[in-house]
Amino acid sequence: MHHSSTALLLLLHAIDATAQQTVVEDFRKNGYAIVQNFASADEVEAMKAAMREKTDAYWAERSDPTVFRTDAGQETAQARSRKFFESADRVEFFEEADGEALNKAGHALHLNDDAFGRYASSKKVRALLQNLGYERPVLPQSMYIFKPPLHGGAVTSHQDATFLRTDPDQTVIGLWLALDDATPENGCVWARAGSHREPLRRV
Repeated sequence: MHHSSTALLLLLHAIDATAQQTVVEDFRKNGYAIVQNFASADEVEAMKAAMREKTDAYWAERSDPTVFRTDAGQETAQARSRKFFESADRVEFFEEADGEALNKAGHALHLNDDAFGRYASSKKVRALLQNLGYERPVLPQSMYIFKPPLHGGAVTSHQDATFLRTDPDQTVIGLWLALDDATPENGCVWARAGSHREPLRRV
């Protein structure tokens, strides 16, 4: 099945439950859907614990710190970053500009034999994508986004398909899992209904 959308988003949370059919309908109509109770409390804690171990090791052995930018200079900065390109098949850490906090870890968490790898390759993730019409889903990258209080800048409005291109049709889908409560007050992700039917604004 091919999707003509430019970018699709699935918001996964670990609390409450919702009907699968509603998720599919919302996804097709709005370009995004919220799936409640997708990850268990044990899975969430396992991923958070695994990341605590990784971040402790990063700060203990910190070398070649690299800032991940989300402003107007993002494309140029990432295009010149050796660490950014090398993170395609391993996990690298990217800092906030102040050097006092992490921005994200990426982009190959799914390749690890740990809580992230088990979750990414789980039957329920595969079944969810197949229910949405993806016959042979491929996972090209995975990230852990840090949102520490009082650190970091705003992530500007964007289309994921700008960064992950598929041809001839745009079939990119993002699975965003909130490991902590995400609210408008603390900086949740936003999606605009129907924008998946719009053309790419930046290629």
